[in-house]
Amino acid sequence: MLRTRLISGPRAGVVMSAVAAAFLTLISLGETLFEPLRVVPNEPAAVTLRLPPVVMRTEFENGSSQLERVAPVVARGTRVTDPSIADYVVLYEEARRPVHLGTLVGTGFI
Repeated sequence: MLRTRLISGPRAGVVMSAVAAAFLTLISLGETLFEPLRVVPNEPAAVTLRLPPVVMRTEFENGSSQLERVAPVVARGTRVTDPSIADYVVLYEEARRPVHLGTLVGTGFI
């Protein structure tokens, strides 16, 4: 019976690690690489967008205001109509698109 054995050295380990890192980086940042998945206010959202928590000011009809911590979620298919949330969505999308080289390299390295 013919026995074969795969002999791999350090170079093969480095190459396989680089391939795995590139694949996982594309998976983790895939949403930001495709422009049709951008969430735009007053248009139906293509994906569910979970925004990081932020402190926002709530204005009441009697003229008073209150600060509260919110973590907005824009569900897929819904429209963002609240002006303060819409501004937050625009700032969030501008900050993460286009993907910066440092983000790609850092995510791949990790």
